[in-house]
Amino acid sequence: MVGLSVGAVAKTWAWRIYTRLKGDADRGKLERAGRLRRPRQAETVDVLAWQVICRFIKCGNWDLTARELAYMIGCSLGAIGKTAAWKGYMNLREAEKARNKARLSERAHRCS
Repeated sequence: MVGLSVGAVAKTWAWRIYTRLKGDADRGKLERAGRLRRPRQAETVDVLAWQVICRFIKCGNWDLTARELAYMIGCSLGAIGKTAAWKGYMNLREAEKARNKARLSERAHRCS
C-alpha cells in the first residue's frame, strides 16, 4: 500500500508489534502498544517520585508506601529509598501524624 518492499516493512517496529499482537482479538492492545512508542522526556527517579507524592498529598492520602511508589514509577525499592522526595514525604507524614494526634488530644480535652 505504501510502496515499500516486504523486507522493509518486516524491519519496522510497527510490523513487529503487529505480528506479536495480531493473535489477540482485542484491538485496544494494538492501539496501546503503538502509543507506548511516543518519545518522552527523560526524568530522574526523584522527579517522578515527587510528582506522584504531590498527587497523593493533594488528595489527602498519607498511606503511600515505598513499594507502591516503586511500582507506579517502574524502578527498584532501593532507588525510591535514596530519593530526597521519599525522605521529604516521610518527614511530612510524621508531621501530619503529630498534628492529627494534637487535634485528637485537644478534642478529648474539650469533651471531658
